[in-house]
Amino acid sequence: MPNPFVHVELHTTDIDTAKKFYSRFSIGSSKTYPCPAETTR
Repeated sequence: MPNPFVHVELHTTDIDTAKKFYSRFSIGSSKTYPCPAETTR
């Protein structure tokens, strides 16, 4: 199957470190989206 779509959500409080770590395993791209205020703790 060429070009499969994959959606993964990773939750962290240290975004920069997580991006650096997971970029070693990713072939595609990643995007960071802000978390809605009502779901933050």
